Amino acid sequence: MQKKDETNLRQSDGAVVGIVTAILLVGLLVTVFSIIQTVYVPQWMEEIEANHMNQVSEQFAQMKFSTDIQLYGTNDTAPLSISSPITLGSEKIPYLLSERSSGTLSISEESITVYISNATQSYTYILNGIKYQSQNSYYVDQTYIYESGALIISQDEGSFLSVSPFFTIQNQSTDILSLTLVNVTSIGGKTSASGYDTTSIRTQYYPALDQTIQLTNITTIRITTQYPHAWSSYFNDTLADAGLTYGSTQDYMLTVSTNPEMLTISFDTTNTFNLFLKTLKAQISPGWIT
Repeated sequence: MQKKDETNLRQSDGAVVGIVTAILLVGLLVTVFSIIQTVYVPQWMEEIEANHMNQVSEQFAQMKFSTDIQLYGTNDTAPLSISSPITLGSEKIPYLLSERSSGTLSISEESITVYISNATQSYTYILNGIKYQSQNSYYVDQTYIYESGALIISQDEGSFLSVSPFFTIQNQSTDILSLTLVNVTSIGGKTSASGYDTTSIRTQYYPALDQTIQLTNITTIRITTQYPHAWSSYFNDTLADAGLTYGSTQDYMLTVSTNPEMLTISFDTTNTFNLFLKTLKAQISPGWIT
């Protein structure tokens, strides 16, 4: 009778050990999963979103290249229509809890206003642009802007002009400045797209809408934009590289204001200013309205 009781006791102890082992294994798995979920998943997703931002940067640079070809690489009788793909969001990690990023691509109205004047004449141009705004969950949000032929990248820490507009200056006895303004107009249909899939924006150059003016001895270029510091850095570098001198009694001055956000360039030099206005008609794909 005693032997039977000892056998039952040993069997009972074995069952308890099995249960404890199972609980420890489950606890270990939960701990490992929690560490992966709280430590590694955010790091992996941040890297995925950073790679996506690099991809969007490359796609916007390619779009800028495509529009340059349209504006200057085609003839008036056969303008090209080009679609440029933009990936709105990133992928998520399979089998783990993660949130994929998304974004919005849009044709932004009144993106920038450019005012040019001399002693007797003035011109004002209100221009639309193309904007991508990210909605990241882990990586810093970024905005990519195509305005007036320039490509700007912006985030909370600031903005910079990554691809220059069509602006040239020849520093001679009479400075010759040439600036091309690019206006993006909607042809109807879709003007924005949101989500995480890859969409595209289709653009076509309309030479019939071209405008050209020439002014002598311009005194002011005023640019109203959300990114005046990016434009200021660009113009300051370009004018200085051309040999012009910065200063209140020198060739030019730059002033940035915040309310409204605006860059003012004042000139005190003999110059000839050539201004060209070109128009791109655009639509967010799919589809194309003619």
